[in-house]
Amino acid sequence: MAHEKTDPKMGVIIRITLFGIVAVVATRFGLISYFGYMNDKEHHLKWAMQKPEELDKLREDEAKKLSGGAMPIASAMKLVAADKRQVPGLEPAAADPMREKDTLAGWAQMPKPIDSSAPAPSSSAPAPAPSASTSAAPSASAAPSASAAPPASGSAAPPAPSASGH
Repeated sequence: MAHEKTDPKMGVIIRITLFGIVAVVATRFGLISYFGYMNDKEHHLKWAMQKPEELDKLREDEAKKLSGGAMPIASAMKLVAADKRQVPGLEPAAADPMREKDTLAGWAQMPKPIDSSAPAPSSSAPAPAPSASTSAAPSASAAPSASAAPPASGSAAPPAPSASGH
């Protein structure tokens, strides 16, 4: 029994492999391009070449509506271009406060910051109890301030970083 005693020709094997890969990739690219071209051509023949009769009728009806009515669109455009926006009978309606409450509803939900520079309350309103930061010794009748109470677990500020640097 005889067998081959020479080494395989690796250069020829690599060239044939690379040629096969390039041929497969080029064939795939060619077929995808051809399919896209034929698909576009068929779409053009079926849809783009047809006359859009319903669309033409709709556009014609819209043109009639725009040119007719209380003020034709052409004269309205001329008024806007001439900056004569006050047309009799077309004044904007005043806002109805009973129906326009939703526009301010979101602002009422926002937290209100404490303004320390607010003006003093009028003499008819009772004066609030002084806080611990403004007077050294609050009166006995004043309730303890919020800053004197221990902070709640959820509202406490985060602890300061330690010097150890963990």
